[in-house]
Amino acid sequence: MYLDTNAWIVWFNDRTANPAIGRVMEWTDTGQIRLLISPLVLVEALGTPLSADVDTNVQRDLLDLLTSRNVTPVEFDQEVALKARELRLRRIIKPARDAIHLASAIVAEADVLMTWDGDDFPLGDTIEGVYVSKPYLLGDPDLFTGDLEAES
Repeated sequence: MYLDTNAWIVWFNDRTANPAIGRVMEWTDTGQIRLLISPLVLVEALGTPLSADVDTNVQRDLLDLLTSRNVTPVEFDQEVALKARELRLRRIIKPARDAIHLASAIVAEADVLMTWDGDDFPLGDTIEGVYVSKPYLLGDPDLFTGDLEAES
C-alpha cells in the first residue's frame, strides 16, 4: 500500500476525515499491510500552510508519523527516477512529483496507490501492477465493484 502526499495530509490534519485512511493506519500498526512512503512526502507534507507560523509540536508529530517503524521508505534512486521519467514520457502522469510517487509505488511493488488527486493520477487504472485509486475502506465487500470512495 502506497499513500500519496495528499492522503497523508488529510489524515494527519483530521483523523476522522476519511475512515479509509484510518483503517490503512490501523492495519499498518498491526502488521496486516506494508505501508510505503517516498521521502518526497517529508518535503511536501508540512503539517501547516506555508503562510502560518511553524508549530514545533505539529512538526514533531508529523515527522514521528512519517518516519515510524511501521512505514517503509522507498528511496528516490536512479531506478525510481528512470521509472518516473518513463511515466512522464508515456504521458501517464504529468507532474514530476506525482510521477515520482507512482514510480516509487511501482518499484516497491505496491498493490495500490491511494490518492485524492484525480486531476493528475490515472484513477481506476492499474499501472505496471499498481492499482491507482481514491482511498477506500480496506476489506469492504464492494472493493472491486466500481464504488471506490469510502463513506465519509
